[in-house]
Amino acid sequence: MKGLKEMNRRRWSYLALAIAALILIGVCFWPGAKPAPNVDKASKDLSNYELSLSLDTVTQTLSGRLRLDYVNGAMAQMDTLYFHLYPNAFAKAETAPFPENEWSLAYPKGFSPGGIKISRVTAGGQPVVYAVEGEINTNLKVVLPAVLTHGERITLEMDYIVQLPHCEGRFGYGTDTYNLANCYPIACVYDENGWNRDPYTAVGDPFYSDMANYRVIFSAPESMVVAATGDLTKEESRQGVTIRTYEAKAVRDYAIVGSEKFQRLERRVGKTTVYAYGFTGENLERALDAGAAALRIYNRLFATYPYRQLSVVEANFYIGGMEFPNLVMIDTSLYGPGNEDWLEMVVAHEVAHQWWYQLVGNNEVKEPWLDEALTQASTVLYFGERYGKAREEVAYDAYLRSSFERIKLGKNFFPSGSQVVDRPITEFQNSAEYDSIVYGKGGMMVLDLRDQMGEKKFYRFLGSYFDQNVFGNATEADFVAAAREATGQNWDPVIQDWLKNDLE
Repeated sequence: MKGLKEMNRRRWSYLALAIAALILIGVCFWPGAKPAPNVDKASKDLSNYELSLSLDTVTQTLSGRLRLDYVNGAMAQMDTLYFHLYPNAFAKAETAPFPENEWSLAYPKGFSPGGIKISRVTAGGQPVVYAVEGEINTNLKVVLPAVLTHGERITLEMDYIVQLPHCEGRFGYGTDTYNLANCYPIACVYDENGWNRDPYTAVGDPFYSDMANYRVIFSAPESMVVAATGDLTKEESRQGVTIRTYEAKAVRDYAIVGSEKFQRLERRVGKTTVYAYGFTGENLERALDAGAAALRIYNRLFATYPYRQLSVVEANFYIGGMEFPNLVMIDTSLYGPGNEDWLEMVVAHEVAHQWWYQLVGNNEVKEPWLDEALTQASTVLYFGERYGKAREEVAYDAYLRSSFERIKLGKNFFPSGSQVVDRPITEFQNSAEYDSIVYGKGGMMVLDLRDQMGEKKFYRFLGSYFDQNVFGNATEADFVAAAREATGQNWDPVIQDWLKNDLE
C-alpha cells in the first residue's frame, strides 16, 4: 500500500512538472509574455524638460517658463537648435490646421486666434540670439554660444505666453474642457535628414518627437479637475489656485486636459491605474471599461505597459480621438446614447497608440502609416481578443475594409486618385482620403501579414519590432527588418505591394 501511494505521489509530481513545463512553453511563445520596458534605464540619457505653467481662465492665456536640459543625441555637431512652436499655426484663419469643411466644428463660435510669444531665451545662463521662423512661424531658431557635440548637454531657459483659442481641437478651450496639447516649445528631431521642422498641417497628426523626461508644475483655478501626462507627486491649494506637480520619465511629449465638470472613475490593471475623466452618464463607465480592457489585451499581445497611470479623457475634441503619453483624448459626442460601439472603438484605438507612436515612435509627417496602420490593426485585434473571432471579422469589415472601400466614392472624396499608402501627410488632399488609405488599407496590410505569417511568427515579429525600437523612432526599414529577422523570410515584396500599389 505504501509503495502504491509512493508511486501515485511520483506520478502526480511528474504530471505537475509536465504541466508547469507546458505552461512555461506557452508563456514563452504567447504574445505579450515579456516584461515592461525599463523606463528608469531609458530616462538616463534623455533631455529633461522642466515646465512651469499657469492657466488664466479670464484672459484665456497660459504663462510658461521652460528650463530644458538638452542632450545632443545625434551623431552630428550642433551650433543651432530648432523648436516647434505649434500654437502659432492657430494665429490666423488662413493658417489654422483644419480642413475647410470642418471649420464650424473646430470653431463653433467663429474663428478665435491663438499663438505663442517668446520673451526670453538663454543658453548656458547667457542670453542668446533667437528668431521665430518657418512658413507660418512655427519654428524657433536658437543660436548656441558654442558647438554642442554628440552626448554633450546644455541648459536653455525660455519665458513665453500662450494665447488659447476658443477651439475644439487638440489645442484650445471648448464649452467644458481646456485641451493643452502641443502648447510649449518642443525640440525638433535631428535625424539622418537633418532638422525636421515640419509645420502643423490640417490632415493627419503632424508630429515627430524624441523621448524626454518631464517635470511639470501646473497652476489652475481650484475648481478645475485635471488629467495630465505623468505621476502626480504634489498638490497644494492657496488663494483659489491649485498647484500640481507631475513627473513623467521617458515620454514623447506632454498634455493636460482640465475641466470644472469632470468626474473621475478608476480601475487597476496590473501595476497601472486606469482613470476615466468625463461628465455625467453611463458611458463614462463604458470608457473606463474599454480603456482597462484595451490595456489588459495589449499588455499581453505586445508588451507590458511600463507606466503607473493611463487616463481616458472626455473632451471638447471634434476630431474623435487623439493619443498623448499616458492620456487619450476622446470627443464628448462619442459619450452620447447610441455611440457605444464607436466609443469603444476609438478608446481601443487611442490606447493602442501608447505602444505605436508613444513607446515606439516614428515620423508621423513622412511615414504616417507606420503607427496608424499598426494601431488600427491592433484595434481589430482587440475586438477579436475580447469578444471572439466573429466580432473580429465584423471589426475588420467596419474599420478596415469598409473604410478603404470608400475610395470608390470617387474624385470628390478622394481627389488624389491614388491608393498609395506610403506617402507623407502633405500628399493627402483631405481627411477622408487619409483615413481610407492610411487606416483602412494600411491596417489591412498588417493583418494580411498575420494571416500569411501565422499568429506565432506575427507576434514574434511585432515583439522584435517593439524591442528594437522602444523609446526611439522607427522607420519603414526597421519594420521590414524586424519582419525578416523574426520569421527568417523576406516580407519586403508583400509590404511594398500593399504600400505602393493599387489593389485590384
